[in-house]
Amino acid sequence: MNHLLTQCDVNEIIVPICFLMYQSRRDPARIGLVHICTFVLLKLSGERSFGVNLNKPFKTKLPCDMPLFSGSHSDLISITLHKLVVNGAYKLVPLYSCFITIICNISPYWKSMSLVSAVKLVNLFELFSSPKFLYSGESAHRHLALLLE
Repeated sequence: MNHLLTQCDVNEIIVPICFLMYQSRRDPARIGLVHICTFVLLKLSGERSFGVNLNKPFKTKLPCDMPLFSGSHSDLISITLHKLVVNGAYKLVPLYSCFITIICNISPYWKSMSLVSAVKLVNLFELFSSPKFLYSGESAHRHLALLLE
């Protein structure tokens, strides 16, 4: 892990991970792939050097219907995770706390946020603070607390 974070450009790994997560969000046969990608991002997001490297500009055009934005790789991660929550399969609900933890882990190193990413984060706040979501489960309020953190 240390070699990956210090010697390699982790952004070259993040783009395919986000693309795979984005493409697999609705396919029940590929939910396991989303789980693996989530845990890889969760592990990487705990490292300071990873968070700092995410500030490099994102200039790649992905072959999917992801919204156009000009920003960093942190924006790419937040937009991807937003799409997984809003438009993902129901089987991804157990990963919501992991998604928000990833955002919390990278947020201290996030230098500038794109408008699209900011709107997506506000949208997540609205979703997690809605009565329908808060009453959906015993621990649903934790998602909101993590997002505010």
